[in-house]
Amino acid sequence: MSGEQRGEEDIISQLIGLQQENQELRDIISRYGNVDEQLKRSDRGTAQKAEKLLAAERKRFNDIMEMLPAYLILLTPDYHVPFANRFFRERFGESHGRRC
Repeated sequence: MSGEQRGEEDIISQLIGLQQENQELRDIISRYGNVDEQLKRSDRGTAQKAEKLLAAERKRFNDIMEMLPAYLILLTPDYHVPFANRFFRERFGESHGRRC
């Protein structure tokens, strides 16, 4: 066998090896692509569940604040009232954007 033939065989052997490695990489990318897609779907579902739980907890918190038999008011630094509970509103009325 001549040196030229051995060189061609080496090139063909390397080419076959590269094709096999290329296919292995495609398989890995395909598997990770599927995993990535599943994670994205899972993350969306988890985020939606978290939003629902947060909304339920916020409603529960607001309900408790409304039912307290004490004056509860939230004042901004410039004395506007973004929140006042029912007990406060029944005694002093709505703020309607006025300062306290």
